[in-house]
Amino acid sequence: MASPSRTGISRQRISLPAAATLAVLILCSTCSCLQFSYPTFDDASEADFSFSPGTGIANGALQITPNTGDMSHRSGRVCYAREKLKLWNGERTALTSFRTEFVLNILPRNGTGEGMAFILTNNPELPPGNSSGQWLGVTSDQTDGSPANRVVAVEFDTRKSGNDDLDHNHVGLDVNSVRSVSAYPLSNLSIVLSSGSDVWVSIQYDGAALSIVAVQTYSFMYSWAGDLSQYLTEDITVGFAASTGEFTELNQIKSWNFTTLGDAGSKRGRKARKLRLLLAYLILLAIAGSFLEDG
Repeated sequence: MASPSRTGISRQRISLPAAATLAVLILCSTCSCLQFSYPTFDDASEADFSFSPGTGIANGALQITPNTGDMSHRSGRVCYAREKLKLWNGERTALTSFRTEFVLNILPRNGTGEGMAFILTNNPELPPGNSSGQWLGVTSDQTDGSPANRVVAVEFDTRKSGNDDLDHNHVGLDVNSVRSVSAYPLSNLSIVLSSGSDVWVSIQYDGAALSIVAVQTYSFMYSWAGDLSQYLTEDITVGFAASTGEFTELNQIKSWNFTTLGDAGSKRGRKARKLRLLLAYLILLAIAGSFLEDG
């Protein structure tokens, strides 16, 4: 009698590293969330950030330009380095909404100059060329105006630099250039950026407009319409840039909170997050069980 042929489905064991990779992909595939909070900054915070030369943490604050030594004609960037902000939401149906709050403190040392900025960028390093003085560490004398900069910034300017600059005390929206697409003076609101006093700032983006609120005794609110996908690609670094010129100041961030909004924070988003966690856990559990069974 001829022996019956053996047919069926062969078992293939997936390696534990491959299973772990699959689980991570499931966790990240539909999540556009980014959230962190720093009520103050210390040595324990340092690993969470990237620092350009001369920047660092001192006196409980991020020092966006050097706070000791030769402080003139310097520029700097400090960026959050743990994760990137995703341009699109998890379903790629809308731009990611977010809100950030921080306390800035600009302390004059030798006059005032030049200012600082909150930045969204695909290029976290300082641009090539001279980015001190009027360039605010946002662009440089070689790159200003180039779409390759891929940077959107909210500037806090403390010195008028040329005819294109509004005045010595204003906020502005910069897109690949320090020639602001829109700017607003603060002096008539009794908000003085370079007073050495804390200024509380909140910036929110809803996918269509960037809104800013600044509070220092009096409050200021303004909004700019803008589609970030015209200027930035998927993985965005968030951080701060600043500069000094002939006149110097300490450009300091004393606290910083950031959170994405919308699908990441909604009930639907939280439920989807829990389901992804459960699925990733079940995958790892099943693979581990397979290893034990075969052993």
